[in-house]
Amino acid sequence: YSVSRSQLTGDYKGKPVDVVSKETLVLVDTSAGWKIVHVHWSH
Repeated sequence: YSVSRSQLTGDYKGKPVDVVSKETLVLVDTSAGWKIVHVHWSH
């Protein structure tokens, strides 16, 4: 699995946005290479 953190800043419909989120990826090693089988985002 892989875990990351990201921050999104900007404007949406004229209002400021500042969001921090976390992402978890579940990966499987296949004969064709690593594949993402599940993604989860949270605040």
